[in-house]
Amino acid sequence: MISGYYDPAGILWVGTHGGGVLHSDRRWEFFNQFHQKLHNEIGEIVIDEKNYIYLSTFHQGILKSLSPFTDTTVPLMFRGYFNGENGKYKTFLCAEKDLRGTLWFGGARGILLEKSVHSEKGTFYVLPSQESIKCIFADMGGLWLGTDHGLFWFSLEEKHFEKNTGRFTGYRNLCNRKR
Repeated sequence: MISGYYDPAGILWVGTHGGGVLHSDRRWEFFNQFHQKLHNEIGEIVIDEKNYIYLSTFHQGILKSLSPFTDTTVPLMFRGYFNGENGKYKTFLCAEKDLRGTLWFGGARGILLEKSVHSEKGTFYVLPSQESIKCIFADMGGLWLGTDHGLFWFSLEEKHFEKNTGRFTGYRNLCNRKR
């Protein structure tokens, strides 16, 4: 298991090293899975406002379910959503849904992809240091981005990155796993 997501409907989603996605609803005792043909680690799992499932993956960019997840008897199928021009950005390590419902994906080379609720197209930004973004935490007005070399703030209003240089009296583990 690499990632997990517990959705508002009470379904537990698990992303695996081999590229599989498992989902289980403990209320009904069902269990289902999706297998990819490639070895492809699932970094994070998020679900948008229309119940489409998005996977940040290590080898295939971002994948999106072919249909909304509303029926547990329908097999899960995914297609590529974003991997840049000619597959330039294949590695996405994390994902987060902000308070407005916008999906955010962090990847190698400092890529931060925004997928708005109102559009199918994504907008991407590049962290000036081009460090891999390994975790994202949505907060009021912005995103905290965790990298190997520090914590960055991304302002949602200004669309601007700022390295956090302050000292903390306490801390919260934003990236709960090593990548």
